[in-house]
Amino acid sequence: MPSWRNWQTHHLEGVAGNCTGSNPVLGTKQIGKTLVTQKNNKMSNKTETEVLEIVEVKEKIKKELNVVLYNDDINTFDYVIDSLIDVCDHNPIQAEQCTILVHLKGKCEVKRGSFTELRPIRNALTERGLSATIE
Repeated sequence: MPSWRNWQTHHLEGVAGNCTGSNPVLGTKQIGKTLVTQKNNKMSNKTETEVLEIVEVKEKIKKELNVVLYNDDINTFDYVIDSLIDVCDHNPIQAEQCTILVHLKGKCEVKRGSFTELRPIRNALTERGLSATIE
């Protein structure tokens, strides 16, 4: 293996994951979530492996959620259609189709987005007496 200032990069057997980065100047390599270096000890001819730091990679996965509108026996078709136009910015045809789906299937996803985007929409629908959740 190549040597840099008595430091070597060493890929440990049994460590899962691809290398996500390396630095030949420092002799380090990130393997999966662990940064590993190997230092040769010339005096005793033994190899020491030091785990310098555990690198936690946290990726924020933006999960798409939906506002789901549920059927009820209280609100009229026209009221639900008007509510979807006002609150969800649906056009009249889209609002009518969603209302029919809610009536026939019992529920319909009426808006998609992040939780922070959907919370005010869900709240506005429930304030109007409609049954809606974020899923």
